Amino acid sequence: MDMDLFSSLDTASLDEAVEIGEQFSEKFRVFRSGLIPSHLRIFQLHAHKVYDSCSARQRQVLTLRLRDHTFREIGLALGVGESTAKVHWYRLLKKLSSIPVEVK
Repeated sequence: MDMDLFSSLDTASLDEAVEIGEQFSEKFRVFRSGLIPSHLRIFQLHAHKVYDSCSARQRQVLTLRLRDHTFREIGLALGVGESTAKVHWYRLLKKLSSIPVEVK
């Protein structure tokens, strides 16, 4: 492509178009990553509320349980006893039980 075809005014417009395109792309990526069927959004909203209400330790336990760690392994990883890891899990499960199980 011959760059002599563009003036400095064209370059500014092209730079602006590229910037707008990058912003759109970023917003679309975020939007697309969160697309779920409308009838399931209630679960997502409740899950965010529950997650936000969890302590940092409960989140750590959740992460490790989701990776199939035993309570003994979790206790060792977090420097707490196995029973303490179970208590954190129990309290997390109580919070999770507030999420509705039926779609209305």
